[in-house]
Amino acid sequence: MDKTETSGQDGFSQQVSHSDESNVKIGISLSERLTAFFQLIFSKFSSKKKLFVLIFILIFTLLFILTFRLRGKKEVFFGKKGEIVWWGLTIDETEIVPLVSAYEKENPGIRITYIKQSEADYREKLTNSLIENRGPDIFEIHNSWPLMFASQLAKLPPSIMEKKEFEQTFHPIITSDLTLNGAIVGIPLEYDALTLFINENIFLSAAKVPPRTWDDFINLVDPSRKGSLTIFGRGREIVQSGAAIGFSGNIDHWQEVVALMLLQNKTDLKNPIGKLAQDALSFFGSFSKMGVWNETLPSSTDGFADGRVAMYFGPLRSAFKIIKTNPELKFKTVRLPQLPKDAPQDPDYSYATYWVQSVWEKSVNRENSWRFLQYLSKKESLEKLNENIKLSRGLKKLSPRLDSANFYVKDLIFGSVVALAPNAKSWFLADETFDGEMGINSQVSKVFEKVLVGGVTPKKLEAASQEIRTILSKYQTFNR
Repeated sequence: MDKTETSGQDGFSQQVSHSDESNVKIGISLSERLTAFFQLIFSKFSSKKKLFVLIFILIFTLLFILTFRLRGKKEVFFGKKGEIVWWGLTIDETEIVPLVSAYEKENPGIRITYIKQSEADYREKLTNSLIENRGPDIFEIHNSWPLMFASQLAKLPPSIMEKKEFEQTFHPIITSDLTLNGAIVGIPLEYDALTLFINENIFLSAAKVPPRTWDDFINLVDPSRKGSLTIFGRGREIVQSGAAIGFSGNIDHWQEVVALMLLQNKTDLKNPIGKLAQDALSFFGSFSKMGVWNETLPSSTDGFADGRVAMYFGPLRSAFKIIKTNPELKFKTVRLPQLPKDAPQDPDYSYATYWVQSVWEKSVNRENSWRFLQYLSKKESLEKLNENIKLSRGLKKLSPRLDSANFYVKDLIFGSVVALAPNAKSWFLADETFDGEMGINSQVSKVFEKVLVGGVTPKKLEAASQEIRTILSKYQTFNR
């Protein structure tokens, strides 16, 4: 093809002109030849036969194109065979290395590199790395994230663990959270859920018992009631809070508490409209009006750790920070307060929020990665991992396995969560997922923030429902 050597706009135009001229000549010649070919073919057949011949040619052409495309489409994998890179967030390197070393010893062809990531911008960093085909082979995600990462998640092969075996191994909510299009897309190494932390010294000195219902809870924290655990100073400042609850910027895990109340009141979280939703959200907001908490106090987790809060809502993992901040604090957890039951068989609800390990769909080490995670999720492996965690941080994590549940039932920290695990629920309202401003948890949280600020109204709930529908439609998750 001739190209002009002239530079600038005119040169560019000239070059295009030459190219177009050549293409036109080829196009005309090809068209003339095809026309002549079909005229010759059709001249030999009657009108009815011409139609059959034309249909045959069209079908043959379509099959040829389809076959060519299928042959040209090959599955591409990334990474180096036998070298597994694992991004973690909630496990320290010193805690997992002994198990990694033991696995590598049993599997000489496998090498595993564990890299603990920073919480800051974790979800964005992971998303970008996967989109750019840089891995990692294994990565940690929150239990509310599978739908957000759907295209990047490998399916757990039945040859490694059948779905029925998975269901019989882990708590029901884990199977529910990690099932995507009928397949399992993650393996848990922990289980966690919202629970109620109790300052044992405060309850002992006030001769109080933990609440079983929300009415009990109000009686304990309402400063207008006799014997309240909320105590004011001379200047009406809060000296001791009965509970860290209400809508405030310094309340950690308010999202999980809101979700719990909505679920207990039988509200559809993705469509929070109507009286039940308004009652639940107004009830949550009423604690701010009671004066049990305000913006002058530290974060709710720090306030509880300092010994100035009688009750605190948070997942079990909050205990690590509490112990680190104040090793001398005497505390335990109790079952979450419940609403009065319509029937005795109505379940006691809890709200799950935990982390799991998933495998990258494009990893060249998919099968080996799943086998490694299966090894880690065995009862013996989890016991070793938890011993390492306890040695490092002073407390174990809760096993996700059903066959370990009885071991924790009477535990003063883990027992409350294990007891409610059979009927646990989950959704996208969750704090401390490090998903960034555009993550699904952050977006949904902002919707409920707008509802709670200034009081709950039907108009706000209608707007919230529409916003939630818009957010979830981006991830094709509206049915969840």
